Order: sequence, then C-alpha cells, then structure tokens
Amino acid sequence: VSQSRYNQLEWLQRTAFNGHPEAQFQLGCVFMNGKGQDLDMEKAAHWFELAARQGHPLAQFNLGLCYLRGEGVRNDMKRAEEWFRKSSRQGVLEASKILLEIRA
Repeated sequence: VSQSRYNQLEWLQRTAFNGHPEAQFQLGCVFMNGKGQDLDMEKAAHWFELAARQGHPLAQFNLGLCYLRGEGVRNDMKRAEEWFRKSSRQGVLEASKILLEIRA
C-alpha cells in the first residue's frame, strides 16, 4: 500500500470513528472490496450499520445485502427487507427491485 493510500485510509478511519456517515459507508466499502485492507465482511457490515442507522441510503442498501446473503452477519430476511425498505424510500432503485423480487 502506497504512503498516499495509507494516509487516505488513516484519514477515512479517523473520520468514520468520529461518526461521519459517508466515511463510515466508504470504510465499509473498503472492507467489502478488500482495497487497502484485507477483505472483512464483518467489519464491512459493522461500518455499513453505523452509517445506515444515521440514514445513509447506500449503507442501508449494502447492509440489506449483507443480511440477504449472510455476509458478515447472520442471514436474516426480515432485517434485509427492513434495510432495503429504508433504502428504497430514499430513492435507491436497486433496493426497490430487490424488494419486488423478495415479495414475488
């Protein structure tokens, strides 16, 4: 990892720890994609949940995916639907599509 990338990750972690939902979402993505850090779906789900609870629509969507797939958290369709519903209400079309598929 380059020094520049390391500094960006360090800044992102500090900002996420300070409660900034966009930073929490981005840090979740880092752990989900394994860029700059080892792939770690438990940590990804943790950061998505912190951001989702603050109303971040894409974090709500990603957390829904975690529950749907059982990645980083236990598979829980009820919780997946809850998070997809919240995300859908904020305009995330992909969440609306998944809700339609789940209910079909």
